[in-house]
Amino acid sequence: MYIAITLLYIVGAILLLLLFLVFFILSVPFRYLLEGGYDVRPWFTFNIRCSPAFIFDGKWDGVEKKDLKARIILFGIPIKIDPQKMRKKEKTEDKNIKSNKNKQKVIGAITSILDKEFR
Repeated sequence: MYIAITLLYIVGAILLLLLFLVFFILSVPFRYLLEGGYDVRPWFTFNIRCSPAFIFDGKWDGVEKKDLKARIILFGIPIKIDPQKMRKKEKTEDKNIKSNKNKQKVIGAITSILDKEFR
């Protein structure tokens, strides 16, 4: 009984150690590239490789109204990161909050008028 429990602890510790080692290899960058400069306008590029399975790269060329173009590559599958979409979501949430505040102001004004009428 005690031998089985001890063996289970040893196997669990080895699996936990292997999992930690895999996470460490996938998350610590072993190659990175940062370049930048100024021709007509400022620009920069970057590429961070944590493993062949995880790459983060992007570029920005300083053109107005153009945001950073970035992507994450997981196991060869690119996933684009679009800051403009993130900003649009924030703006629509802000609009919803503003419209709710406007509705509350209107409702507050109506109730105050009704209160005066009832007085």
